[in-house]
Amino acid sequence: MGDLMVVQPGQGIRTVHTLTALAALVGVLAGVTSVLHVGSTSVSGILTAGSAAACTALAPMLIGSRSPVAAPGLLFLALAVGRFLFTPDADGLQNVAAYTILLLLPAFVALQATPDVADRALRWFAAAGLLATALFAVQQTLGLLTEGIRSYALAALPMLAAAAALRTGPWLLRIAPAVIVVGIVASLSRTASVVAFLVLVVLVTRRPVGHRVRLAVLAVVGAGATLAAVWTWVPSYRGRFTSGDNATLGGVAINTSGRAKLWDVVADHARSAPLVGHGPGSAARLVTETFVGIRQPHNDWLRLLHDTGWIGVCLFALAAVMTLVRIGRAAHRTDDAVHWAALAAFLALLVTAVTDNTLIYPFAIGPTAVLIGLSLGSDARRDLPTTIPLSAPTTHHTKGP
Repeated sequence: MGDLMVVQPGQGIRTVHTLTALAALVGVLAGVTSVLHVGSTSVSGILTAGSAAACTALAPMLIGSRSPVAAPGLLFLALAVGRFLFTPDADGLQNVAAYTILLLLPAFVALQATPDVADRALRWFAAAGLLATALFAVQQTLGLLTEGIRSYALAALPMLAAAAALRTGPWLLRIAPAVIVVGIVASLSRTASVVAFLVLVVLVTRRPVGHRVRLAVLAVVGAGATLAAVWTWVPSYRGRFTSGDNATLGGVAINTSGRAKLWDVVADHARSAPLVGHGPGSAARLVTETFVGIRQPHNDWLRLLHDTGWIGVCLFALAAVMTLVRIGRAAHRTDDAVHWAALAAFLALLVTAVTDNTLIYPFAIGPTAVLIGLSLGSDARRDLPTTIPLSAPTTHHTKGP
């Protein structure tokens, strides 16, 4: 424990607050930053590159501290950077920048996080989720920047996780999970909608430990029933699953919105470089050259396989599992809300990556990375004092007569 910093009042707290506020803001503005451009570069891409540059420049701060970055994650990052240097391009730079944020940002947050700061951050993320949902409603109603509307659903998931885990606060924050889920379903994002209902299971952690298993079962059944009702009574939502290309996945016909063709092409090409892949950005480049009007593979696990090979996929997956296990143990041991929020947010990110590009979206990885860092940092300091005396007390002795 000798290499663990002890946080004094005000020391580094502003930094964590700033990172939390920025991550929340990026999540709120997801539907805007993803479609606005400066020249040929999206605002989202600029944010990603800038954030990654800051993480890289400040990386020496992590030397000598007990960094929560899993060793396989660092090896994966080294592999991705090495492959990028051999075949550099704009997409590859953006991908490497996103991986850098996801792997290093939690370490910076963890250096200075405390349980009190983590609880405050959950409130900020819950409020940000409400604000993002309100902005989404305005965009829907007025028809503004509609191309970025579905970005809201992916950005809202980590904020939903924080809101669901929050145990105290004003009534508006208490109802935030329901409001955010309604917004996600209204976005017609299929994967995000299903994941959002599963994230709601985190609500059971608001109840005493002995009652949670039964409530979790009821929550899953309730989520399934609600999805079935939406499927039955909202034709536009049902059509997102049943109309379109009707590709066959696992013997089931489902609308993949053309993703099945993308995945076949990317998977076939990945076989020609199975160990270390074709380099970051190569999957996006392949899709752009093969299909009209499509620039991403819409499956980040497949992107990892194509760009970094089986070695990269295994390193990334191992780092993710190690982080999930660490957070899960902290949640089981302490039952603190921030651990449940981080666990749900990270799982949501990894699951949505199966059908989307969430691992390279700053509005998805930013809030999730901050929650992970808050969890790891607050757990490490949970039983430590928040202050240390400036000087040891002294005892004055006087000689007797």
